[in-house]
Amino acid sequence: MLTAGLAAALCAALTMPALTSTHADQTATTNVEGLAARFTDDDLFMVNSAADSSRRMYAVSQNGTSHMQLDGSLPFTLDVSYTLNGPNVPVGRLNNASGMVGVHVVARVNGRAGDGMQRLGRQMRPFAFLSIPSAAVGDVSASDGVVVQRDGAAITIAATAEPGSTLDFHVYADAKRFSMSPVALAVLPQSAPTGYTAQLQSLARNSTTLVNSITGENNDDANARLIGELERLREQERVLAQQQIAQADAAHKRAFHEYMAAYVGSYTAHLSGSVGNSTQLTALVGTAGELNGDTPLARAVTNLASAVNARSDAYQHTGAADEVDWIIRRIRQRGTQGLTAELSQRAGMNSRDGAQNYAAGQKQLSNAMIPYSMAYTDAYTENLNTLTGGDVSRAQSMGAQAIAQTEAQFGSNSTLTSDQAKVDAAMNELAQAREHTGASSADRQIALRYADRFSNAAGTSGAAHHAGLGTPVSAIASQVYDDWLAHSIGGKIVEARTKAIADAQAKERRQQGDDAQAGASLVVASDDDAAADVSKFAGSAAAGLGVKGGGAKDNASHHSSDAGGSATPHRERVPESERLATQFGVSDLASGLVLHADPSQVVDETVIIGQAQPLLETGAAMSGPSGGLASQLAHDTADHWPNLRLLLVRPTL
Repeated sequence: MLTAGLAAALCAALTMPALTSTHADQTATTNVEGLAARFTDDDLFMVNSAADSSRRMYAVSQNGTSHMQLDGSLPFTLDVSYTLNGPNVPVGRLNNASGMVGVHVVARVNGRAGDGMQRLGRQMRPFAFLSIPSAAVGDVSASDGVVVQRDGAAITIAATAEPGSTLDFHVYADAKRFSMSPVALAVLPQSAPTGYTAQLQSLARNSTTLVNSITGENNDDANARLIGELERLREQERVLAQQQIAQADAAHKRAFHEYMAAYVGSYTAHLSGSVGNSTQLTALVGTAGELNGDTPLARAVTNLASAVNARSDAYQHTGAADEVDWIIRRIRQRGTQGLTAELSQRAGMNSRDGAQNYAAGQKQLSNAMIPYSMAYTDAYTENLNTLTGGDVSRAQSMGAQAIAQTEAQFGSNSTLTSDQAKVDAAMNELAQAREHTGASSADRQIALRYADRFSNAAGTSGAAHHAGLGTPVSAIASQVYDDWLAHSIGGKIVEARTKAIADAQAKERRQQGDDAQAGASLVVASDDDAAADVSKFAGSAAAGLGVKGGGAKDNASHHSSDAGGSATPHRERVPESERLATQFGVSDLASGLVLHADPSQVVDETVIIGQAQPLLETGAAMSGPSGGLASQLAHDTADHWPNLRLLLVRPTL
């Protein structure tokens, strides 16, 4: 690994003031030569994004990989601009665009750098590479001297300029559904032609080394086994989702039918005088009174609430399956580095969204049930009046037939159909909320069951190893973690985390190991209290009828939640370790306070650098004796500057 002194030397050189006297120029030359000598045979990488203010550089040497923060200027700058049918556009506008696309690349010695850094830049030759899928474009043209090479499914564009000169070129493409690779700028010390080929091959090889050191992809077999296990878990959740949703949906329909039968049955028992063609308010008031206590209607409401919760809970398996699918894609793209911390974040966000959305869905359902019940009762009353000739004494015996006629009218009665759609929409809202809850459960269970796969304490520093949750697995990740621990308030809090969290986690992991052996589902059952929904329905119905001060309404307010007013929120079983972490203020659930080292940006940057690997390999071939760039390199000779190689990658689509 590069030493701290080496990183400090780089930073010192990059922040050198401009030197103008003859003596000062000699000093600057000596300093830069000393700097470059330290990086002899090292490959330096950096993501160069106009939208990113970070200054991270990555180095790959014979001793390993390292990263450093830069606060000075680089010897070269890279600027890329884009046009679509003429005007300049942000790069995002080019994604899947059709029309004439233009890409303008400018790489030049950095005029704002210190004299020593500029002298270094003038001794280095710039190479720029990018590729476009052949299927995305028709004709492709470029500035003079730019090589456009078609090779199967890809079109590679390569350009170079004399050492120290500005590289400035345009590429134009007749786009169908446009996409392109990142733009890679390789800045190489002046060399004989064959030297450029070897240097580009080294950059290509070490860009992959860098990505593997971050993502853990060096152990492809282990990741393949892990993905295989996760795929089996995903399919298990999908099977459970299919089975339980079908069962719960059928049970909910039965419970809903029984609820409406009990509702209009109670209403029928309170009819007086003539049945009539419109709903009797006095009968409804009597029905509202039966929502309290141990009555057939109150029991039907409780059963319906239980069926609503059960149907919604079944969708947790869908959410869990989808979340495992996301985890699989994430591992394939970026390995397991940083996954523990990311799963902790996602568990917190999914749990929060699930609770809030479920409470909102309960309120939506409660609001939908009032007009639905009224519309249903109106249609039922009219049918009952026709069947009985208005005779209340016959109402009880004709109730079942009136219900059948009412349900047969859903295709022709627009009010019933519209109100039913609102109830269905509320049920869908509850199901989608539970998908978040299932995803949260999957995040936690995966993090616990596979904790040993997502961390490797032997490869980390002491501070990172003892920090607790989310131990990093690579040298660079350990650097990121240690920097955060040493220099942030959050790091100080994490260092002071009590042993209780670790003990709770160990217990949970043992339990998860047992569950995994038994093939248990990733979904943890909720602690919903269906009986509380009796108060919700009772309070809503009574309020809608103008009944005030009843015990049902008072009970409803007792169970109200912040998110939904009269809704009973989903109560998820949160692991003890997370409860403790929340109590100590270091959890992703603690009022949105996220206190942990976030390696995701480092992972993203190294993945972008890795995307340049095929470009560099193709560029190395194009720089060879028979390659498209050979004629432009023919007269170069080796210079006395050491072999320092720099790759800047500009993300695009």
